[in-house]
Amino acid sequence: DINLGCPARKVVAEPTPAGAGLLRYPERVEAIIKAVVRAVDKPVTVKIRAGWDSSSINYLLIGRIAEGSGASAITLHPRTRAQGFSGRADWSMIARLKESVSIPVIGNGDVFSPEDAVRMMRETGCDAVMIARGALGNPWIFSRTLRYLESGELPPEPTVEERFETLLELMRLMIKFKGEERAALEIRKHAGWFVKGLPNAKQLRVKAQQIRSYSELESLLKGYLLTTPTPGGATASPR
Repeated sequence: DINLGCPARKVVAEPTPAGAGLLRYPERVEAIIKAVVRAVDKPVTVKIRAGWDSSSINYLLIGRIAEGSGASAITLHPRTRAQGFSGRADWSMIARLKESVSIPVIGNGDVFSPEDAVRMMRETGCDAVMIARGALGNPWIFSRTLRYLESGELPPEPTVEERFETLLELMRLMIKFKGEERAALEIRKHAGWFVKGLPNAKQLRVKAQQIRSYSELESLLKGYLLTTPTPGGATASPR
């Protein structure tokens, strides 16, 4: 997958722009895609944004270039690089891109629930949906969305206990690959995402930013389950 969508300043910076910075150089985009297609025996896909800014919307041009250069599919996040993640993603652009190319089009942007994914597919006709920020602290979004697409039934949200056990599992995996000290630092931001929307989430998030070990995170989460009423009114019981 060739990333022509990243808006990060350090990525798009001249004189060697990458990510969304390459959208300003269509001829370079064409050369890159063709070179990658020649070099690998796997399908090559491309992810783009609507353009660099509102005065240079060129996703249809880049889409046709990608198709003509041998890309097997293209993903569109319908915001410009200048927008970052502000405003709303213009899903109508995904529909127009779908009409403009014959390769599969993958929609991206503002998909935070299974309902969002289904609505995007219905409104745009896209072949698939890419979920990014919607998965932060919510890895269940993929299985729940797939089930919703296949059956029309919306699976229940994960319980608080399921959220916490998954967060602990994530830290265990981090420790395996990075060691406990590094894992303790990195898990802090994930903890903030996993507790979003829970009662007293702010206080829990502040405490999570101070954890230094797996045992501290485990104790923090168990303490929360013992003392905090769940949305149903009862106190959750730790596993």
